[in-house]
Amino acid sequence: MQETILNAIQITPEMANTEAYMKSFWAYGIFGWMIEWMKRGMPESGRELLKFFTNTKI
Repeated sequence: MQETILNAIQITPEMANTEAYMKSFWAYGIFGWMIEWMKRGMPESGRELLKFFTNTKI
């Protein structure tokens, strides 16, 4: 999964540092969240997750 996420966001050595850092931040954040969700037995359905993320304020 981690490799798939990183390949999808396409961080390259030529990329500006700021862009690479932001892409890396989101990629590893998503990966970490998925690992935690799986460790907890994936209790929420896809619809529940969508509802959670669309209602969460940061």
